[in-house]
Amino acid sequence: MARKQSSLARRRRAMGYTQEAFADQLGVDRTTIGRWERGESEPSPDSRKRLSETLEVSPEKLDDLLTGSLALGSKPDGGHGNLIDDHDTFASGEVVVLREPITGAYVRSIHRRIESLLGLDHMMGGRQSAPLAVRAFDEVHQRMGVSPLGERDRIDAYAAAGELAEVAGWFLYEAADHAASRRMNHEALALTRLAGNRTIELLILQNMAMSAGHVGRPMEAMNITRSILDSSPSPTVEALFRFREALTHAQLGNESESRRALEKAVSLHSDGTDDSDPPWAWWVDDRQVSWFQGRVERDLKNAGRSIEKLADAVRYTPVDQTRSRYYHLADLMRAQVEFGAYSDAELTAREITEFTGVIKSGLVSEIFDDVLASAEMAPARAKSVVAALRDGLGVQR
Repeated sequence: MARKQSSLARRRRAMGYTQEAFADQLGVDRTTIGRWERGESEPSPDSRKRLSETLEVSPEKLDDLLTGSLALGSKPDGGHGNLIDDHDTFASGEVVVLREPITGAYVRSIHRRIESLLGLDHMMGGRQSAPLAVRAFDEVHQRMGVSPLGERDRIDAYAAAGELAEVAGWFLYEAADHAASRRMNHEALALTRLAGNRTIELLILQNMAMSAGHVGRPMEAMNITRSILDSSPSPTVEALFRFREALTHAQLGNESESRRALEKAVSLHSDGTDDSDPPWAWWVDDRQVSWFQGRVERDLKNAGRSIEKLADAVRYTPVDQTRSRYYHLADLMRAQVEFGAYSDAELTAREITEFTGVIKSGLVSEIFDDVLASAEMAPARAKSVVAALRDGLGVQR
């Protein structure tokens, strides 16, 4: 039994799949994967075909994996040997990487993992999704370091790995692991530049500017932003970085510059998308625009306008995008508390309770800390909000 597990399970891990992702790819339950890897059951003929395609092995080699004849140190396929030694693994000591060429099929599997991870982003917070994304990237990164890569697949492989790193960086940011997010963004940037993928590079730079502003490095955010605005970007990309410019000026207390940038950004967004916009331009939607407006007004101390626009961001968030809705509700509650709208803040806090225990977001936890700190400035008037956070949301002080 142990031999079967070490062969099939290690091949799965070498391809970058968790059991959950592998089961999803094959259309079976996770427990089925576990039984196959423990040798407790055999896959059906249809499942064998999908297994061969997904694991990129011949039917004969799949039989070896299932029967356990691919023990470590064996040399199938004419004695060339496909598995590296136990000591030549990634940091966890569990991932064994094959020295087989990276093919287009493997690149496509990276894109499937990205799609699966992005689906999780709507349902769970960064503290749940970031470990999955980081694990997936680590496995891909390790394989690319030891496996041959033909010129035909090189650009696509580096582009896919860079995009996966971008997703992991975003999830780490959402988990409020800002140092790790920064490191991952630099990994993503290096990979996408090796691939010459300017489209994803722009998205990574926007994430880096966002992260820099969030952790109190506004000039870094401004320098990134200006480097993009000086490069004649597409209309939607320009709008996005104008919003970043407006927010950074607001953080620095430059109201007139902030409002000029905000006006320009809103005008560009109102003009609609352009054929030159990148595929991810859909992200700059009415929800995101409202959020930018609300955050700029919050930093400029315009209470009514800030609360109005942050409420619009909640209203524009689809009900099935629970993680995003959770964040926008929390951000609205913070503005309501900061500007003394305590009755409204209590209602918002109680609306948030439906997500408690379901979504684990580092960014939202940061907001809760901000809200409690603000509430301490007016403890009598904010008592109901504090009660909602502590009792309904389980936030401890």
